[in-house]
Amino acid sequence: DLNVPSLYIYRPSLLIGEREEKRLAEKLGILAFKSLGSLLPSKAKKNLGTDVHLLAQTMANHITDFRPGTHILESVDI
Repeated sequence: DLNVPSLYIYRPSLLIGEREEKRLAEKLGILAFKSLGSLLPSKAKKNLGTDVHLLAQTMANHITDFRPGTHILESVDI
């Protein structure tokens, strides 16, 4: 209903990057994802963390090279 020529919706899972606040449980989760990620089945990999730099680069690429339509990108697509 927005009637825009191109729309990208990004759906990353846990964002991985530097933060000012300290979150112990989040850091443990990131460590677990990085350590066990290659052992997970492909369906579970969509829940792995997304590096904030990779997300930003993907978003920047779509600003200059967009495709018509609505595009929803999950973590594995970013």
